[in-house]
Amino acid sequence: MRLKPVIAPCPMGLTPTSPVTGRLYAASDIPPTPVKMTAAVSDMETAYTDAAGRVNPDYVELHAGALGGATLVPGLYKFGTSVGFATDCTLSGSPDDTWIFQIAGDMSIAANKKILLAGGALPRNIVWVVAGKTEYGAGSH
Repeated sequence: MRLKPVIAPCPMGLTPTSPVTGRLYAASDIPPTPVKMTAAVSDMETAYTDAAGRVNPDYVELHAGALGGATLVPGLYKFGTSVGFATDCTLSGSPDDTWIFQIAGDMSIAANKKILLAGGALPRNIVWVVAGKTEYGAGSH
């Protein structure tokens, strides 16, 4: 994919005088990028809608939403409250396993904390359905 520098007017609401350190890039509008972007957004919406509509969770209010330090196996996790990661959390399973997190509140990950994948788990098989805000501390991922 070719990238080009962002120039005003910017859809992110930034202006040339906005405080930005470094460079900003946007996807190229040269084909085939627009078609691929549309397909990617559609796939994301489909995954989110499917995950949000799932019923019969495998885990409800696990650890009262304090998931730091936990090793989570594949499944549907449902929370009527907020979820937080004060320490690292591991998702352990195979490349074919899926994790779905339905969170009615907020989700936060503390600074420099990680969601680790083990046993072949893949990020493409993890779906977060968060009704509230999400907060990522500096250096978290």
